[in-house]
Amino acid sequence: MSHFTVFVTGKNPGKLLEPYSEHLKVKEWLVGAVSEEDKKIFIDAYKGDYPGKSLEEIYAEKGDEWNSSSWRKEEGVWKEYSTCNPEKRWDYWVEIIKLTKKAIEKYNAQPDVPDAIAFVPHAFLSKATGWREQGRAGWFGTVTGKKTPDEWYREFMDFFDSLSEKEEIHIIDCHI
Repeated sequence: MSHFTVFVTGKNPGKLLEPYSEHLKVKEWLVGAVSEEDKKIFIDAYKGDYPGKSLEEIYAEKGDEWNSSSWRKEEGVWKEYSTCNPEKRWDYWVEIIKLTKKAIEKYNAQPDVPDAIAFVPHAFLSKATGWREQGRAGWFGTVTGKKTPDEWYREFMDFFDSLSEKEEIHIIDCHI
């Protein structure tokens, strides 16, 4: 589990966040080929109960228990399918505070706050930009495909600077 912050602009953050829900079920789609490592992990988990049996034989009996039978052998290749949202970013969220750009700038203008914005979130979301993130957040604080701090800061500040003074900004705590 991990928590991360997201700036969401507009009057209805829930509507903008919804397409990124882990709970949103979508039409079944091909994830890709099942890796040799994943096949080995599966076989190792059951080989004591099924000595000498093939992956196909074990999976026929235990596939539903293992991964809801999301693997299928097609044309000699094991493939994984899913109905989980490929755009998932969160499993629940809580709004921390609602502000305006003007309120944030007023806070940043205080003498003891550095010139730069005091807070840069992990991600931002608006109707115009869609979901933009520093990198893909995962469990236990992992982030993959991470942008450099300078790249992310510039991207976020370009977004922030483009907002009107009265733009509603919802600071959201997302959980994954």
